[in-house]
Amino acid sequence: MLESKATLQAIIESSKESIWSLDTNLKVIFCNQKVADQFNRAFGKKLGEGMSMLEMIPEKFKELWEVRYKKALNGESIVFTEEIEIENENFLFESSIQPVFVNNKIIGIAVFSKDVTETTLHIKTIEKQNKTLKEIAWMQSHKVRAPLARLMGLVMLLEEDDQFDIPVLEVRKEILNSSLELDSIIREISSKTHQLEKLD
Repeated sequence: MLESKATLQAIIESSKESIWSLDTNLKVIFCNQKVADQFNRAFGKKLGEGMSMLEMIPEKFKELWEVRYKKALNGESIVFTEEIEIENENFLFESSIQPVFVNNKIIGIAVFSKDVTETTLHIKTIEKQNKTLKEIAWMQSHKVRAPLARLMGLVMLLEEDDQFDIPVLEVRKEILNSSLELDSIIREISSKTHQLEKLD
């Protein structure tokens, strides 16, 4: 029995998640070192067994967490994401509160919380990259075509100027305008490509 408890505790302590459990009076039964450290850094308080969680939580979070805990004690499983400031830096945590049943009776709750700040930032970066890539693809398939098609048509006119009564100077002027338009679009695409590099 002691070996099983020690093994379970070692597994919980090695977890990347903050884990704590409370009894039906919302007193701490167990908390791993990760949550104890984060709690101390965020709120300047040392969390430990036997402590009332609601008394330890700062006033601005108390009502919200009390509602969550009570829902879990009524048999609800709760999953949410929340931003918390730790040492003047904002972190995003994904948490779940689960009721603990023994013989169909709720004897307490278990809470699992994971720092998803970095993952969320990566996802946002990928979303920004995808948006930029779509913009580049659209520009290449739509905006580039118009001046390029004009250029091709104008060059063909110059090659066959004996068949058309068109002033060469006017054609050259249109070639220049289309070339400048194309150059502007290419520069815009290049700028967006540099934005992608900065997002990496």
